[in-house]
Amino acid sequence: MQKQQERREFRLHKDILWSIIQSQAGTLQKAVLELVMNSIDAGSSEVRIAFSGKRVEVSDDGKGFASRQEIEDFFETFGTPHKEGDARYGKFRMGRGQIMAFSRNRWRSGCFQMAVDIKDMGLEYDLAELTESAPGCRIEADLYTPLSPSETIRTSDSLRELCKYAPIPVYLNNERISLDLTREKWTHEDEDAYYLIRPNSSRLDVYNLGVHVTGYPSGVSGIGGVFVSKVALQINFARNDILVNSCEVWKRALTKLRAFAKQHEEKAPTQNEAYRTTMMERLLSGGFDSGKELFDALSDAKVFTTLGGKHLSLFGLSREVESCCGRLVELGDNHAKADRVHQQKLACVLAPRTRERIRWMSIKDLIERIQQTANGLDDLTFHRRTQIQTALSQLLEALIDIEVVAKSIGDEHVIVEDKELSKAERVVLKAIRAVSFYIAHEAGVSDRTIRVCESDTVDGYTDGSSVVFIDRKFLTIQGYMGGVFTSFHAIGELLLHEFLHDNDSGTGHGHPQEFYQAFHDHAKVIGEFAYNAVRLYVSERRRAGMPLRSGEAHAMDMLALQEAA
Repeated sequence: MQKQQERREFRLHKDILWSIIQSQAGTLQKAVLELVMNSIDAGSSEVRIAFSGKRVEVSDDGKGFASRQEIEDFFETFGTPHKEGDARYGKFRMGRGQIMAFSRNRWRSGCFQMAVDIKDMGLEYDLAELTESAPGCRIEADLYTPLSPSETIRTSDSLRELCKYAPIPVYLNNERISLDLTREKWTHEDEDAYYLIRPNSSRLDVYNLGVHVTGYPSGVSGIGGVFVSKVALQINFARNDILVNSCEVWKRALTKLRAFAKQHEEKAPTQNEAYRTTMMERLLSGGFDSGKELFDALSDAKVFTTLGGKHLSLFGLSREVESCCGRLVELGDNHAKADRVHQQKLACVLAPRTRERIRWMSIKDLIERIQQTANGLDDLTFHRRTQIQTALSQLLEALIDIEVVAKSIGDEHVIVEDKELSKAERVVLKAIRAVSFYIAHEAGVSDRTIRVCESDTVDGYTDGSSVVFIDRKFLTIQGYMGGVFTSFHAIGELLLHEFLHDNDSGTGHGHPQEFYQAFHDHAKVIGEFAYNAVRLYVSERRRAGMPLRSGEAHAMDMLALQEAA
């Protein structure tokens, strides 16, 4: 017989809350986005973010915390459910924990200030009542770990994308970063969402009620672009993915997106980058149900792009290789001699874009996968199987390194005009030209025009008075950590060498001992040149809208350290 019975409620241990705060905080930009969403839920007309590498401030003119009771219920207590209809984004009031994982922060709203420091105070906070009332809510966050210059830029750029379609104006360091949805040119619009279709994009960015959730490969929907929902999507706890199995809005949108993809595919499949990416994914994964389907894809799907801009199917590539001396070159990056190999038809040269579509695997790996797929399809006719095998074998035998092909190029110096350079190469050349006067001044000569050439015999040459030519290969800046300074240091050495020549060095020349002594005496300028060229190069790359690779990010941080020293 029981002595006594009582009904009790389960409780959540504080260590679980601590774990949730720590694990939910993925990135600083996501933490700031949570504050922006809170401001929108609070009825703000605008949100202002002030951000540096050490500090974040987010302020709004929303309802804030009007009483001590509201602070206890909605700030102090995590997980208090929102009432139906009182919030656009919030559900369980957990998002504010993200900024707490990154910083010591002070919240000012009404007559109250809350100071949070989970590193020193754990799950306790200081609540103060003030004599003067402040409108809205203002969060001041001092980062536990200051960001490097490159991290600061990446975070700022990411915030621009995350808040791009926010329903109210969002300002970052006094610049508006949110767009007016009603003024954008959308491809389609319905009761669920706005659609911006970009057939040549390999990514579909998804925004829930104007704030970024995730980016899907175009293969998911069949097409790239932007999707901005008008009604709430069902998303996961971390707000970085859609609950695809239960979100009816997304199911309807996906049906519509795939219909758009089909329309574009029928119109111009060879011009559709999303189509090429999707078909290449199928060739990699073996996603074909019949031999006919595979054969048709190898015949018609133009997933290979040559350096000349041709889009070719696998069978088309086989014919192209046959017309180019039976040689096939695959490029993973720009190559100084690739254009000449292509123009002289010394080989069929596949553009780096092709390697990108196959996730940077080799063409050999792709061919082997296609062969495995063909071997597993029993309904392939003998004739079709033979055609596939012949084409695959020919391509395997044709693969050759570009350096081997380039050996047959003549010893002449070919001048390359600026308009023939890629965007990335022009950025490098602009930086070189802007600071070459450092070298000229140190060498005791007037500055010379810097131009580009392609040569098999020299890295560069000069006419001795007005122009210096540098080989195109120097315009490919290495993207690995430390590679940027290494690349520009090599350019500085070349320029100093040529500026010290007072006669034509393009036809072969020797160097007396005095020349080497002069080079040694002036070598200190190379570091100065590299430092200033790198600084300008990184700035120009940013201005041109080009992403920062690890090398550029490392260079930015090194520049900041040198300037702070």
